[in-house]
Amino acid sequence: MALTQEQVARLTQVVSQTKDSELDCDEVLRHLAEWSERVQNGESIDSAAESVRAHLSICPECLEEFQILAEVLSSK
Repeated sequence: MALTQEQVARLTQVVSQTKDSELDCDEVLRHLAEWSERVQNGESIDSAAESVRAHLSICPECLEEFQILAEVLSSK
């Protein structure tokens, strides 16, 4: 199965954004609810925030979870 040019471009982008030390999906999802609540409340977030942002920028599944949580929290 050959990749399209768009798929190759996206894969290249994701690979170029990786770092030596990153959070995986399980780690992000474990802390996502707390992080989402802090963002909604305008609170500062700890040093993991940059790692979470980096993961969300390359993981559409976790980003979708975050967006759903943010939507639920903003509707309260």
